[in-house]
Amino acid sequence: MANLELPRIDYDRRNGKHYRYAYGIASTDGGFPDRITKADLHDGTSASWSEPGSYPGEPVFARASGTEQEDSGVLLSVVLDGAAGTSFLLALDATTLSEIGRARVPHHLPFGFHGGYFPQPS
Repeated sequence: MANLELPRIDYDRRNGKHYRYAYGIASTDGGFPDRITKADLHDGTSASWSEPGSYPGEPVFARASGTEQEDSGVLLSVVLDGAAGTSFLLALDATTLSEIGRARVPHHLPFGFHGGYFPQPS
């Protein structure tokens, strides 16, 4: 099972209920977190996104509407690109942890301990 820091779940649908997936940041060597990890709490497996020299912040889960699939949505994380000295907002498919896209900024963003996703009111 993966060791996670700053874990997140699909709080809108799973808070206080049974859930299968948890997302967080982890490190390969016990040092500074250098990857985003998805843990499957049913079968004990995990998957990760990482990029050399990159250090992600807490992933925020934004669920997809119109589905009950627990891991259907997007993970958002601000990532420090250590080599460039800049940051980017990373969007990952929460099911596969494949990259959807990123938005770079020309400077670094300070690490925060928690993130939040608030959908626009309809």
